[in-house]
Amino acid sequence: MRLTEPSRLLIEQNESLAVLKNRMLVREGKSEETLRRYLDGVKAFTEYIKAESPDAALKSVTDCEDRTLILDGFIDWLLAKDASPVNVKALWQGVKKWLVSNRVNNIEWSYVTRPKVVTQIRDRIPSTEELKIILTNKVSLRDRALFMTAATSGLRLGTLMLLKVRDYERVEDVGKITVEGGEGRKLAKGKSYFTFITPETRIVLEEYFSTRESLAPESPLFAKDNGEQMSQYVHNVSRQWLKLVKRAMLHGKIEGHRWSELHGHVLRKFFQTRCKLSGCRADFVDFWMGHHPAAQNQYLNDSYFRPELSEHLTEYRKAVSSLLIFNPDLEALEKAKGDIEALRQQNLDLKAKVDSIEGSKESLALLLQKVLELEKRLEEQKNT
Repeated sequence: MRLTEPSRLLIEQNESLAVLKNRMLVREGKSEETLRRYLDGVKAFTEYIKAESPDAALKSVTDCEDRTLILDGFIDWLLAKDASPVNVKALWQGVKKWLVSNRVNNIEWSYVTRPKVVTQIRDRIPSTEELKIILTNKVSLRDRALFMTAATSGLRLGTLMLLKVRDYERVEDVGKITVEGGEGRKLAKGKSYFTFITPETRIVLEEYFSTRESLAPESPLFAKDNGEQMSQYVHNVSRQWLKLVKRAMLHGKIEGHRWSELHGHVLRKFFQTRCKLSGCRADFVDFWMGHHPAAQNQYLNDSYFRPELSEHLTEYRKAVSSLLIFNPDLEALEKAKGDIEALRQQNLDLKAKVDSIEGSKESLALLLQKVLELEKRLEEQKNT
């Protein structure tokens, strides 16, 4: 997701943010989405310190004798505002990166303690039947294709908004989607990965393509009704998903939280869960989802994991039946289609043999006629 105009303006007006942007996007190859999250931390810190701007907040820190105490107080301020441990960590990372990028020293980083982040499983993945209800209740063909693609490819909603038609191709019975890194993307420039969609989703996606008036390689994979790029602000797409969830009467809330238990990101969790339960190897699943290796013994996976496309397809097909939404018997249907095609070919072969026999009959009839004519001539010669 790209930076919003207010964020771009804020960077232009504050030199310290321009330094942060250059450090992250140019030197480190980070995405604009990561920079945007870090800016949220800087804006929160500016509010905490009651400064007029991020540059003014930076000056207040550099002019302070005990910089560590100010930063430690920022954590207390966030907790007093009921910020969750996860949000505290995210905002703090932004502030720390901003200060380090601007070479603010003499800070005891180890003294600034943050609350421990404990992951709690509160949301859930939708069942196949729930997905069917959500995606058939007054939903446009575009949204059906979009959210089916998310559920069967594991791609982030924000990533889907950035894809072009050229990023999609049909490979045998499935669809393949390639994600290239670059400006405005979560993936750094020069890196790429790919994933697949089920035959069922491929059919829906290609049906959606057929409804669009002009479709060029650089056209958005998913577009507005006028063919233009959809909003790249991922929350807009998430809200559209939640509208469908509410319409299907499945909008239960996470206890003690304002989030829906079936928020947009659960489509990605649906994909990973179904793939792993279907026996797909974890390193393949992580690759399809654009995950970076987390375990120490996997640190070379990005550089050394190079299976053939056919091996990717073999692994993905293990999960196809678990990822089907509308046609759980698609494999049986595909087999039936194959059997019909085989019977059709046998019929053609039999017809060719019959035609060959008919041709042989005609040849025999001509030969017999010539033999009779020859016998008749011999008989006439005897009589003379």
